[in-house]
Amino acid sequence: MRELWIPLLLSASCGGDGLTPGAIGGVHAAAPKTAPPFLEVPGELACPSPRPHARFGHATTALDFDGDGSQDVAVGAPGEPAVYVFYGPSLTWSRRFAPAEGRAGDFGHDLAAGDLDGKGGDELVVGAPKTARGAEAAAGAVYILAHDREVPTPLGIKAAAGALLGTSVALADFDGDGAADVACGAPKHRLDDQPSGAVFFLCPTERTEWVVTNPIGPWKHGNFGHDLAVADADGDGDADLFVSALGNPSSSGVAGAGQVFVLPNPVPGSEPIAIEDPTATSGDGARFGMSIFARDVNADGNADLLVGAPRKNGGGVEDAGQGFLFLGPAFSSDDHRVFLRPQAKPHDVLGFRALAADVMGDEAVEVMFCSLARHQDMAIVAWSGGDPAAPARVWSPPRNAGHHFVQGFDHTRPELGTETLLIGDPSYSAGGRPESGRVLLRRLESGS
Repeated sequence: MRELWIPLLLSASCGGDGLTPGAIGGVHAAAPKTAPPFLEVPGELACPSPRPHARFGHATTALDFDGDGSQDVAVGAPGEPAVYVFYGPSLTWSRRFAPAEGRAGDFGHDLAAGDLDGKGGDELVVGAPKTARGAEAAAGAVYILAHDREVPTPLGIKAAAGALLGTSVALADFDGDGAADVACGAPKHRLDDQPSGAVFFLCPTERTEWVVTNPIGPWKHGNFGHDLAVADADGDGDADLFVSALGNPSSSGVAGAGQVFVLPNPVPGSEPIAIEDPTATSGDGARFGMSIFARDVNADGNADLLVGAPRKNGGGVEDAGQGFLFLGPAFSSDDHRVFLRPQAKPHDVLGFRALAADVMGDEAVEVMFCSLARHQDMAIVAWSGGDPAAPARVWSPPRNAGHHFVQGFDHTRPELGTETLLIGDPSYSAGGRPESGRVLLRRLESGS
């Protein structure tokens, strides 16, 4: 068995980490199968100056911030509020960024990265959903961070009080004009006095701005804009936007079932495509769309969509949680896969986070859903190739992990090296400082 180490990691103190092989099926799971052993590479990013309740690790993303071709890692600490950028390849040097006014509520709640100005190197988009705009509390704000600037630049998007603009952020050319745009979720944006949700768009270079509101219209707590994902849904080479609305009713009238929408490029100008739980049940409160992630899992050239429904009952187990994989470009309920944690227990809430990445180095994309269990049996559960009938690999966190150890869940960019998991653990207590936070870095490989 070959041991693999990631040279850029800072430490390897992971007492109590364990890999537990398990089995998976759909809701009607077959007898457990044993997964092949696989290797783990431990590592940790610690905040340079940990502070109580900073929640370092609430959001994570990989980028090339300084344009040197090395992988950098950005970490949100919305409790400070601040964002830290760790520079590759060693990740031993970092910079801290905070708004000049020092009052941006939850600055670092969500992060997205990409080249906004076309000059090389990535800019960082930072959501701050609890920021007040004048007397309008929790209107929210979104900022841009650039390597050559010391202070974050606020975008001129204005939302009303309580909209929570910046709960989610994304970056791509969404309208097809060749210039990068910023998408900002505002899940409590009011439509006809109902907090139905919206996504605000801004092109910083072209100075254009537009809004897409909840496609079903006014709906109390529809939460359209709760989570965003970007990928090429139909293989045409253009970036499409996926938007979750975990409080929307289903098309059949199941209240609170949740929906996810594909906004095809160009946005605006195209009809949204609704995706929903094929087995939505009244009173389930599944929270379908609590987490979403889009990537081509089956290698057919079209992005596929992962959706977490952490409060959905599965296999006769209350709140077991389920993960869904909808295959693009149709995203039809007739062609989807269902994932349930092996030996599911009540309140496993699988689907709190979702991610697809090749973290075992086998050139197959692993589908991962995270369990944030009440009984503290937390885990990341991975299925190779998105096959729910294949053996599942269950990774348990360190014994000292916080209760939201997968709050910030992302992976490093494959074009900048082997994919590595970025696992935010914002509720971790470092040195007696409650909720100071950390980020775990993990790479998993098949072993013999």
